[in-house]
Amino acid sequence: MDLPAFSAFKEDKPQAFYLGGQGDAEFAGLSDASIVANGVRLSVHSQILSQTSRVLRGLFAEKQVERRGLS
Repeated sequence: MDLPAFSAFKEDKPQAFYLGGQGDAEFAGLSDASIVANGVRLSVHSQILSQTSRVLRGLFAEKQVERRGLS
């Protein structure tokens, strides 16, 4: 996947920049989590984010426990 030029970033649709072109809608469909900020939902892969962030790893682990009703 080619990275878009930063000039393609539109403040009202940041998810379009993040996900890339039309063909990358498949990426969003494969995601297993979302991050919502300022009313914008970004589809993410929790395992990839967990690899580089202990904070997000802990957050995703907490959410899994909540979903399973183990809290």
